[in-house]
Amino acid sequence: MFRICLRSAAFAVPAFLLALLVTPSSAIQRNVTIYQIQDTTAVGHVIEGSTDTVTAQGIVTGADTRPTGFGFYIQDPAGGNFSGVQVFTGGANVFADSGYARGDVIQATGRVLEFGGGTELASPSGSAFGTVVTTKKLGTAALPAPLACTFSNMNELAAYAVAEKFEGVLVQLAGTGRTARSGGAVGLNNYLIVDSTLPVGSAFDSVRVDGQTVANPSITPPALGVIVSNVKGLAYQSTRGYVIQLRDGADITQPSPPSVLNAWATSNTGMRILFDRALDPVTATNAGNYTRTTLKAIDSASLVAPANQAVQLVTTSDPQVPAEAEALTASGVKSSLGVVMNPMVTAEAFRAGITPITAIQTNFTVNPPFHPAPSDSSQYFNQQVTTRGVVTAVDNQTYYVQSGNTSNPSSAVIVFAPIDNLNQGDDVTISGVVTEFGSASQATEYSGLDYQLVNATGVALPAAVTVNPGAVGALTGSEPFPGERYEGMLVHFDHVFVAQDSLPNGQYLVQFSSNPGDSARIDDNIYHHIFKDGTGLNITGVVNDAFGQYVVLPRSAADVDSNGTAVGVEPGNQALAFGLRSIAPNPVSFANGSKALLRFNLPSSGKVSARVYDINGRLVAEPAVNVQMAAGPQSLSIDGHSRSGGALGSGIFFVQLNFENRVATAKMVVTE
Repeated sequence: MFRICLRSAAFAVPAFLLALLVTPSSAIQRNVTIYQIQDTTAVGHVIEGSTDTVTAQGIVTGADTRPTGFGFYIQDPAGGNFSGVQVFTGGANVFADSGYARGDVIQATGRVLEFGGGTELASPSGSAFGTVVTTKKLGTAALPAPLACTFSNMNELAAYAVAEKFEGVLVQLAGTGRTARSGGAVGLNNYLIVDSTLPVGSAFDSVRVDGQTVANPSITPPALGVIVSNVKGLAYQSTRGYVIQLRDGADITQPSPPSVLNAWATSNTGMRILFDRALDPVTATNAGNYTRTTLKAIDSASLVAPANQAVQLVTTSDPQVPAEAEALTASGVKSSLGVVMNPMVTAEAFRAGITPITAIQTNFTVNPPFHPAPSDSSQYFNQQVTTRGVVTAVDNQTYYVQSGNTSNPSSAVIVFAPIDNLNQGDDVTISGVVTEFGSASQATEYSGLDYQLVNATGVALPAAVTVNPGAVGALTGSEPFPGERYEGMLVHFDHVFVAQDSLPNGQYLVQFSSNPGDSARIDDNIYHHIFKDGTGLNITGVVNDAFGQYVVLPRSAADVDSNGTAVGVEPGNQALAFGLRSIAPNPVSFANGSKALLRFNLPSSGKVSARVYDINGRLVAEPAVNVQMAAGPQSLSIDGHSRSGGALGSGIFFVQLNFENRVATAKMVVTE
């Protein structure tokens, strides 16, 4: 299943899409029940795709907090058939940012859309990634009792009339199930179970259990033949069919051995190791069950509440060396059901301690044949790294974190879609996998986090580094380009002038002297003002990649000291042009559920299709078919599944993006 996801960045969008973002004059606003949204026979039923804006309310039963399209589920307190619906919030993690929790009574206003067969209350613009659904907490209430379902009526391929009534509802599967299939075409951390009371080979009603989409951390499938019970979760419909989405380990009794999902440093004297299920307190807190590959000491171990799936390890007597290669192994740890873990084949690797941001921004050294030429990629690309800094700027779900103001390498890094909302001035410790985003001028970033801790708020920001525009601007020479040394950092241009005020994508060009090479692009993605040609300016902002160029983004009016007149225009979508920005990572491996993110710009709202062709020109995958999207920066994920349900395999592929009568193509290299 493909889920379109929004990225806050400067993207171009076609004008014909804008018309679709406007609510037609014939549309009305209605207060409805969830039953009127889901039940096609209900009086006053809201038809999917209707231009009506509707307001409904219900009790939060669970949430999808992964940065591939956020959302949460609400259910009418009366429960029963057709009583639940997903509230899809696109690129905004409204559930986490608003502090919502299960049991909160939420009022949501938007339009009723369909995605992959599932009904959702989404953006009032009519596009899943348009204006975010308006939500309001009204109070708290007890969760509705799970609605009982059977293997036959929750069968993945059940008829619409049989299973549709469960969509969006908290359900509980009657009886016990035997694991029949997992992984592969079924999906990452998804598996099929059949009625365990029936003889092997005679049970044909398979129920799909999803331990990935809503469960965070994930719940790995049991081994084939293992009997599971007490299965409950959020019923939903995807392109594969109906599914029960587990919310956490408490939603299933699964007598499987615990598996290690991840490990990272939390400080120079602390580490955390994450398992896929709740653990037995005795074996989990035995420090002797954990080993550092550096053979250094572990002082103590404690369970991390409330899920009891993670263990905090203390290393005070033998502190970690920041950025040192480290890994953890566990043995003898049991699940809460008393099942002991299997021996770990591979230790869970990460960089020890608090790695300085400058070390993260240090590029790969030339090392043939692995790195035959200089590049702008982090030396820790695709590795788990923990660092610490102060949030200097916030651009929707994109955050800039900086420690000090040294450059070359940069002392700042970009974070996309953290676990919880952050504010400018937060001193934060973060851990995740280091990635690269962009095309020619790639930006080193974290795309999603595994851990974040706000150490303090209202901290003074690092001083901006004063440089000439040419030190940031054009891509001159070979990688790494000059602007790489300031990536993500606060910089300041003194006494520059606007050399061109009409660049695409809400940008304008500033120059320091008569030398056109001493120039840089200013992007209005955060502070929406563009200045006239010839205007004298002093500008402060953060450095990022946009459309294959380094740009500087002022954060507010305080960042621009003008000696001329501000035009003061909101960033018009008419300035954006259709274009495919990047595929990242590229090359990509789709093993273990990894995905590539296709980022592009739309000048207006409309329907987008994406197709993948092999080197012989054969159509092998369709990540998106006529998906309605809003004007602006957009993205969609490619999960490596072919049209037949198999894997793409290694090779060179061409991704074709179709919008209106326009086509953009990019090369994607798959390495498996």
